[in-house]
Amino acid sequence: MARDEPKWHPLLAAVEGPPMTWLLLDTYDREYGRITAVRVDGEPMYRLEFRDEHIGYEATLRKAVETVHQRFIRAHAPGGFAPSPWPSTGRKGR
Repeated sequence: MARDEPKWHPLLAAVEGPPMTWLLLDTYDREYGRITAVRVDGEPMYRLEFRDEHIGYEATLRKAVETVHQRFIRAHAPGGFAPSPWPSTGRKGR
């Protein structure tokens, strides 16, 4: 599918490591994710790791990189939902 303009994708930041392995590195070149091509029940799959923890499998490299990168982004955010009411508003929740 053609696109009007180029778009960045986490796959562009994946670094090939050992054969059939892609490393995701942060801005300090520290590995935060690893994707390895494997076979699961005879089918080719990608094994996902985030900070040395196995987090699942994906069928495509593109989706594998997206999944690990999303986990990396979420690790920088506080958990849960925003409080209602927001403390600075002083209003009661509706």
